Amino acid sequence: MAALLLASGCGGVDLSGMYQVEQHAVDDQGCGDGAAPADPLAYLRFTEEEFIGQEYFQYTACTGPDPGTCDPAPGLFALSFSEEIDGGWAGTISSASSGGTTCLLSYLRATALLDGATVTIDQRRYETTQDVAAGPCTADAAGEAGASLPCAERTRIVATQL
Repeated sequence: MAALLLASGCGGVDLSGMYQVEQHAVDDQGCGDGAAPADPLAYLRFTEEEFIGQEYFQYTACTGPDPGTCDPAPGLFALSFSEEIDGGWAGTISSASSGGTTCLLSYLRATALLDGATVTIDQRRYETTQDVAAGPCTADAAGEAGASLPCAERTRIVATQL
């Protein structure tokens, strides 16, 4: 089960466009600075999408500067930047899954901040595995715990709009 939290429409900073990635780092052990992944992004494209009147931004990986080189849109249940924040947009996904006597609570929070032609995406995934008896195993419980859960992974991307 996953909950996607959506907020007001895209009336603020416009992230739309093609970007060349300057930095791409992943820390798959926590929320440190990380290192470049084996297959770093070269380009990305932000698009403004809409679902039942709710506008949001999503980005897709691209192999070149042309939109035709981009992966297909990830769809509604992928990370969406739908919450307007100072200087950009944020997105949150909360989820929970259980199997037997254990429960995995997961909370993902990402921001996309635009400064001139430079976008900085900072995505952090927090999660914990607990005994089912320790509390509710729901996406709501994961969302309420949020960033108080242990940080499991951080991805940071800095890209320049073309």
